[in-house]
Amino acid sequence: MLAGGLQLTAPSETTKKMETSELLATLKAGHPRLILTDERLAALKEQAEKDDRLRQYVRDVISQADKYCGNTPAYQGGGRSGPDAIRARAYPLGLTWRWTEDQRYADQLKADLLGVCGEKDWGPYLTAAIGGRAVGISYDWLHEYLDPDTRRAIVEALMEKVIRPGLLGHQRGTWWTTTRKNWNHVCNGGMAIAALAVADEHPTEAEDVLNWVRKRVAMGIAEYEPDGPWPEGPGYWDLSTDSTVCLLDSLTTALGSDLGLSNSEGLSKTGAYLAYVTGPTGKVFNYSDLWASYDNPAPAFTYWLARRYDRPDLVDWVEKRMDGRAASPGHVLWYWRPARAAPFRGELDRIIKGAVDLAAFRSSWDDPNALFVCIKGGRNGGGHVNLDLGTFVMDALGVRWVTDLGGDSYSLPGYSTAWASNSPRWKYFRPSSHSHSIPTIDGKNQRLGAKAEIKRFRAGATPVVTIDLSSAYKKWADKVVRGLSLVGGRRAVLIQDELKLKGSYDLAWGLTTPAKITLDGSLATLTQQDRRLVAEVLSPRGASFIVESAQRKPPEARNDGISRLMIRLPAQSGNVRIAVLLRPVWQEGKPPAAPKLKPLLRW
Repeated sequence: MLAGGLQLTAPSETTKKMETSELLATLKAGHPRLILTDERLAALKEQAEKDDRLRQYVRDVISQADKYCGNTPAYQGGGRSGPDAIRARAYPLGLTWRWTEDQRYADQLKADLLGVCGEKDWGPYLTAAIGGRAVGISYDWLHEYLDPDTRRAIVEALMEKVIRPGLLGHQRGTWWTTTRKNWNHVCNGGMAIAALAVADEHPTEAEDVLNWVRKRVAMGIAEYEPDGPWPEGPGYWDLSTDSTVCLLDSLTTALGSDLGLSNSEGLSKTGAYLAYVTGPTGKVFNYSDLWASYDNPAPAFTYWLARRYDRPDLVDWVEKRMDGRAASPGHVLWYWRPARAAPFRGELDRIIKGAVDLAAFRSSWDDPNALFVCIKGGRNGGGHVNLDLGTFVMDALGVRWVTDLGGDSYSLPGYSTAWASNSPRWKYFRPSSHSHSIPTIDGKNQRLGAKAEIKRFRAGATPVVTIDLSSAYKKWADKVVRGLSLVGGRRAVLIQDELKLKGSYDLAWGLTTPAKITLDGSLATLTQQDRRLVAEVLSPRGASFIVESAQRKPPEARNDGISRLMIRLPAQSGNVRIAVLLRPVWQEGKPPAAPKLKPLLRW
């Protein structure tokens, strides 16, 4: 049951009731029918008359459109360059044309459409579908303005480059049609939006597309269950959720229903997922192949999720991040001003279960200097995933102390072959275990295909989480468990690893940091921006820290300014415990005392 009393049902139960022949029975006559209908445009304009924020969002979009006017890219040669260009340009130009009725914007978008539709191909199907979404929506929004020849050229391009290849992919069972990851959402979403745009001209193919997509997108949406996290990291979550929301909204405006696809508990919770994995610094927990620029995100589709699932608090969360930033077209298209304001009040301690298990802790939601830590379990393997079970990030005093390096360049040979244990990907530093804040045994990566479950989670005065990492190290250990706790009144973090080794192995414990490090035996002082954090080895007795470089030579990312704070323990056997206390040096109050260690089973 969702907020507002909405009962969720499985998508399959809803969609099975609808026969294929009925899919287009409720198709909205004429154009525009995709997202920005005439009715929605009128409502947004009325809202803008009394809403300063929405007016600013519109000004931001018009400013973007102005930069594109009189500046048509040289569409030539095919490949992904065309879809990438039209994706950036279509929405600000199209929205500005609809809002202002200034023909300059329609003229420019028409030139862009003819340019990209004249390309010989649109690259891999993922980029073709991205182009199909942008071109399909543009065709719909500009339909009455376009001359018959231009309409025919656009329709034929969508059929040739998106709809027919997509249908063939489904008929052949191509991998992207049934994966639960981002390719499902992007490819099926783009194909379906293109089909809705040209459903008058090609109703048979449009029905075929919708019949396939409603089944396959339901599989992709299931990846959000039960709590809304995303195994490929927040960046690909953004891509997948944006594609999903765009599809669901397009289905709703074109057909009057999203075919039950939004009746998902996981999707209803996913808007809060990003809030929980974003620290007070504005930096997200950038696990998997996440690009470094994805900081302090405020995705436009949050408005849609907030309205659909009656979560006005999500509007508060996203708008706090939008202050002083330029809006995208989506911030206008999905804008929602709730009847009742509701500040975002997240839990200080939160477990997020799903295809990746996460536990997030913080000392405050309102203090930019608050302590924040987020740790992950999940599965090693699959697209964009690294060998990083048990890794974590940490903020305090307004800076990030323990970081994740995210992804490296996709142009590295073999980087994208994440499914094979002998893949070159695992020899590169960033995807390997050796760049992450985890233990390693015998100098080896964690096991590909390993799974790590959160075994215990407790909120409260001294919150704790324990994660069973045994599957990741089963070649060398009978059991490996990691515990993390906020101690000292949420002013410090204790990391405790317990290992039961099968033989004698060299162990390494490390964390990745952008801080400058000064060593003093079992103590290490990390410094950033005149702020300090003290790390202390509590176990084993006599162990000391060392510092190692994270730098790599091209073509890998260099990782300039990044260090590895390490503990190296040679020839370990039997039961081993490694415990490290991370204490930010707060301006007020005494430093938290080191806690008395106890077995994780007693946490």
